[in-house]
Amino acid sequence: QLTLDGNSFRIASLEARWNPFSLLSGTFVLDSLHLQGLLVDWTSAPGPATAPLGTDPFAAVLPLPMALNLMAFTLDQATLTVDGQVQQIEHMALTASLDGTALNITDLSLQAAPLRASGSLQADLSGTVSLLSALDWHYAIDLGEGLAQPAGSLTLNGNLGTLGLAHVLHSPLQVDSQGSIVLNLLRGGTGGSLGLTHTFSSQSLAGLA
Repeated sequence: QLTLDGNSFRIASLEARWNPFSLLSGTFVLDSLHLQGLLVDWTSAPGPATAPLGTDPFAAVLPLPMALNLMAFTLDQATLTVDGQVQQIEHMALTASLDGTALNITDLSLQAAPLRASGSLQADLSGTVSLLSALDWHYAIDLGEGLAQPAGSLTLNGNLGTLGLAHVLHSPLQVDSQGSIVLNLLRGGTGGSLGLTHTFSSQSLAGLA
């Protein structure tokens, strides 16, 4: 267990497996990392709003001396409490690599009832941090007889200044949404905004006739 500024972190078990000979190739390869029973209790400190990030926020730490390759990460039974809000995560898994400033996350899966999601992320952690992310999601809630549970697909493409957004709602309605999110998270940016255009295809809803 770790306590830092009144915030606590506890892990019931941690298992890792790696081959030290992988260092000879200039890449640190972690074959597997499994966390079980993660408990996080976090309370934000009072104070002013977070300052904008620098124009190259990762320049001080990247690139690392060698590339990193995490072949399999799994997290089971986590409880995250942030400012009194509790989120349970039953399972999360991913594969990740970091080579210079190139971050690649694949085979991402998340189960946090009632949400299930899977996806990937590619990012260049230099400059304005360009990224491309794709996520499929499913929300396991009952909307009534004849209505499918909510599900959709989300794609984000851009940087910490502006993200292009494309979302397709597959059920219970079919809605195509396109637009952008102005984040302005980097120093010098001012404000933020969201602009979306929605297209509804011709459809019928069982049970609402």
